[in-house]
Amino acid sequence: MGEYTESLLRMRNNETSEIDRFRLFIATQVGWLAVSVPIVASFGMASIESVFVLAFVGFLSGSLLFEPAESNRRWWRLSVWISRGGFVVLGYWVFQRAQELGI
Repeated sequence: MGEYTESLLRMRNNETSEIDRFRLFIATQVGWLAVSVPIVASFGMASIESVFVLAFVGFLSGSLLFEPAESNRRWWRLSVWISRGGFVVLGYWVFQRAQELGI
């Protein structure tokens, strides 16, 4: 086999790199929002809260799917803090909504 063919085989057999995982994570998030937001908007339910919930659910799902094997990656530590902040915002909106409903 030639050197080029061997390098292609090595690339196919290797696990995806962390940069590729991060790019796939971002592409999944963008794809999720590109599909889900227009669908929700077509039903007339596009508010800041609903778009945030859609984005947050997609973010959490993508985080579970693309979690790196080594958890010390910089982008992964940043995503953990983003998800914590998302839970705080979500909790605040749920609390505000419960107060509006008198619960």
